[in-house]
Amino acid sequence: DVTNVTDAARADAAAACSGSCAADQSALVRTYGACLGSEMDGPAMSAALDYMCSRPSGAASTDPVCGVQLKSFGELQCDEASVCAASSKCGTGCQPALTTANLDAACSGCLVGFLPHLATFGEDPAEMALGLELYCQKLTPGAPASDSNPYCFPVAIATVTALSSDSTSSTAATACAATGAAACTDRVMGLAADAGAMSADIGFRQCLNRTYSVSSCLPSYEASLRAAAATRATGRLACAQNAANGWCWDSAVAWMAASFGCSGCNCQADLSALLTQTGCCAPKVNDFLQVSLDYPATYLPAGQQSMRVRGSGTFTYTHTARYSRTMLTRADLAFHAALSCIGNSTEQWAIVESPCPSTLASPPAAEFPVTLAWERVSANPALKAELEQSLQADTARNLGVRSSQIINGSLQQGTGQVQLRTSGSASASSGRRQTASTGANCAYRFQVDAATEADATAAVQALQAKQNNGTFVTPSTSRTATSKCTECMDARQDSLVNAAAPAPGAAPPAGSP
Repeated sequence: DVTNVTDAARADAAAACSGSCAADQSALVRTYGACLGSEMDGPAMSAALDYMCSRPSGAASTDPVCGVQLKSFGELQCDEASVCAASSKCGTGCQPALTTANLDAACSGCLVGFLPHLATFGEDPAEMALGLELYCQKLTPGAPASDSNPYCFPVAIATVTALSSDSTSSTAATACAATGAAACTDRVMGLAADAGAMSADIGFRQCLNRTYSVSSCLPSYEASLRAAAATRATGRLACAQNAANGWCWDSAVAWMAASFGCSGCNCQADLSALLTQTGCCAPKVNDFLQVSLDYPATYLPAGQQSMRVRGSGTFTYTHTARYSRTMLTRADLAFHAALSCIGNSTEQWAIVESPCPSTLASPPAAEFPVTLAWERVSANPALKAELEQSLQADTARNLGVRSSQIINGSLQQGTGQVQLRTSGSASASSGRRQTASTGANCAYRFQVDAATEADATAAVQALQAKQNNGTFVTPSTSRTATSKCTECMDARQDSLVNAAAPAPGAAPPAGSP
């Protein structure tokens, strides 16, 4: 339990790995794994215990073992009452002290390697991966933390707090002035949105398990998913700029004010001038207004959905139609009323619908395998689009860039294979045998835009390095797959914490590291 951070718990963790204890307990669970019960796997538990008694590559033999080091991450989980009471790193109001020293200790080499073992203890690796990325994401992944390479979470929180201030002097230019504010705010807010959506999924299951009533549970579930969508839109907008270096956040604030300053087409603001000033920020501004001002939206999945709850069966439901459109027409968009008042011209709609152009004429391309069944992903265009959005966000965080710098990304048929699940089949950890039929996996192909070609090429190389050293994590994609399409996943695994990794026991896809 990494959140048991008392001195006694640290001593116990160290003692469990001293002398012959580590080898003895590993041999015990490997030999008598059946005694652990049907939900536990002896060899997997043995591997997890071995890992907890290991040290990261290159560590000194006097350094604490991973079972002790991981408690430094647990010390920052101050929202848990027991941690807040025991941890010296929790301050007033049980807020974690996110200093560089504390984050360096928490984000040790043990953390990423621990993710594959979490399922052994009945934990969701995706949830831990989200926490890891929230706290441990740096402006430049892989490089030591410094004033020029800060941890992203504190920077993003300070930026969003400043943007949300009522002070008239708080503009995007001042709020986004800190080193790394632009890239960090986009990445961290995306992670926070994923964490909110994951928490909403868990809360919905718990409510169904408690009440057996979809009608009682659905409103709060949809409200939580709406909040997650608003958080994501805020992150993409926050420190973004248009081609003329105008701030997208300031444009959104101006449009928000303009929407309340109109009576029909009689508006206090010059909407035509404001549209020109907004420029290629317009798509991001529209996405933000779409969810903030209660317009029709697509953040909820369309059609009949199902939620499988252990011990309670499967519940079917349909989301509120207004927020679960499969696509939006121009008449649905936040900008529609304004453009109707100022000409509704082709040129004006081109501004609203055109994202900012890429900086490079020929951005470098890259791809990686994704362990999802192509035939099932490709059969559902809405799901495919959502997975592509999640992969865009995950890829950007692994490369250390904004999500808008991952361009032309698409899921395509891969060269590897996955083991297909039967409809409604059990998860890999449930102990029930899966069907042995196979199908093609997916591949995510994309380009990287940057200020220079050298920067873009370096980002692609960083991605390849992360895949090679096992630190490539994709919590956003994992949440989308596990909540929207478990039948798309390989029958031998429960999560896509590393979407590029083959399922346990599967051969690596051709061309993978």
